[in-house]
Amino acid sequence: MKMSHLASASILMFALASGASAQAITGFPSVPMKDKRPVIGANYTGLRLRPETARMVIDGRDMTGLCVIGPTIMNFEPTYDLNPGRHNVSFSAVTQNGQAVNNSWSFTIENPRPNLLQLLGRSNIPNLSLDQKFPLGNAITSRPEIGARFKGQLQTVRLMLDGQDITNSASRTTNSIIWQPQYDVSPGSHNAQLVATGIHGHQVLENWNFQIPGNNSSGQPLEITRFWPKPGPNQSPRSKLGADFNENIATARLFADGQELTNQCSFSGNGIRWVPPTDLAPGNHNLRVVARSVSGQKLTRDWNFQVAPRQMTTYAPNYTPPQPNWPQAQALTTFPSETAAPRTPVGVTVPPGTIFRQFTMNLDGRDITPYVHQQGQEIYFQPDFDMQRGMHQVQFTGWNKSGQRTDRNWTFNVQ
Repeated sequence: MKMSHLASASILMFALASGASAQAITGFPSVPMKDKRPVIGANYTGLRLRPETARMVIDGRDMTGLCVIGPTIMNFEPTYDLNPGRHNVSFSAVTQNGQAVNNSWSFTIENPRPNLLQLLGRSNIPNLSLDQKFPLGNAITSRPEIGARFKGQLQTVRLMLDGQDITNSASRTTNSIIWQPQYDVSPGSHNAQLVATGIHGHQVLENWNFQIPGNNSSGQPLEITRFWPKPGPNQSPRSKLGADFNENIATARLFADGQELTNQCSFSGNGIRWVPPTDLAPGNHNLRVVARSVSGQKLTRDWNFQVAPRQMTTYAPNYTPPQPNWPQAQALTTFPSETAAPRTPVGVTVPPGTIFRQFTMNLDGRDITPYVHQQGQEIYFQPDFDMQRGMHQVQFTGWNKSGQRTDRNWTFNVQ
C-alpha cells in the first residue's frame, strides 16, 4: 500500500536526526513496496524552502518537472510500473535563509508471485471514499484549513473554493488535500467543491458550505459610490472601466459588452478597475459589475456609456459602431496530429509572444497536468511508457495573461 511509508516516517526521522541538512526532511517510501507505482517524495514540514530550488532525482534521473511541489511536501506519482528491485532517491533545496538542505534514501519494489486477486485484475487496496471534509458549519477562525482526507489512495484530486480552483495552492498527500489560507477569508457563507479519483478509478464528488464569523459593521447594503466611467455620452476612448463601493469587497467581476475582463483588472480595497490598452470603439457600451462585500452583501449592477466619435471622422448614415477589440486567445498547433509511435510527445505549440499563466491537459480522460513540461513555445507530455495501440483523445485548456481561455481537443492513433 502507498501509505506504508508513513509507518516508517518516525524511524527515518530519528535516523536522520544527527544530520545537519537532512534532520527536517523525511523521504518516502523507505521500506519494501508491493505497489509498483508508489508515491515518491519528501516531507520538509518545518523548513521554509524556496520552491524554485527544490530538486528530486530518482535513479539518476531528474524528475523535478514531473513533481508536485507544495509548502510542506514534494512528491512524484509514477504513471508507469517501476521495475522490481532497488531504487535510489535524492532531494535537495535551498531555504529562505540561503541554507542548502538535502537528503537521500532508497526503497525496493518487491516482485511477489501473482495471486488470484492480481490475476483477476483486483487489489486489496480499498476503493476511494471520503473520510473527513472540513471546515463544516461555523468555522472558529477566519483562516481555517479547507480540504478533505480519504480512505484509499488518490490518483487525481481538484479542490475549489467559491468557484475558484485552489488545487495548486494546496498541500497533497496520497490520501488528503488541504489548503491553509495565508490571509483572512471574508466573513459570510462559502462553498467548497471537491473532485477526486482513486487509483482504481473510483470517483468522489463533494460539495459543502461553511461560515466564516463576522458581520456587516455598517448595516448598509452594498452600493456603488462611483461609476467608471459615469453613465451617459461623450466619454473618452481611454476611459477607465469599473466601480468603487461603499465598503471593502471580497470578490468582484467586471464585464464589458458581454466580455469578462476580471483577470485583467486591478483591485483596491473597495474598487475594481480595467484600463483599456487601446482606444474603445465609438458608440454605446454596456458594463456589468458583480460584487460581494467582506460582510457578505451582494450586488449586480449594469450601466451604459457612449464613447464620442473621433474628431474629423465622418460616418455614413447607416454606420454601425464596431465593438471594442477585446483581447482574444491565440491559435494553437497540436501534436501528434494523426498517427504516432508508442512514446511520441503529446502537446501544443503556442504562437510567439503568447504565455499561458495556467493550463490543464487530459489524456484519455486522465489529468496529466502535473507531468507536463513547458519548453520554449511547446507545452507537452513525454510518456515514459509505451502507450496502448489505437485511438487516444487529448484535451487542452489554457488561460493567457489577459485571462482569455483557449480549448483544444484532438485525437491521434498509436500504431
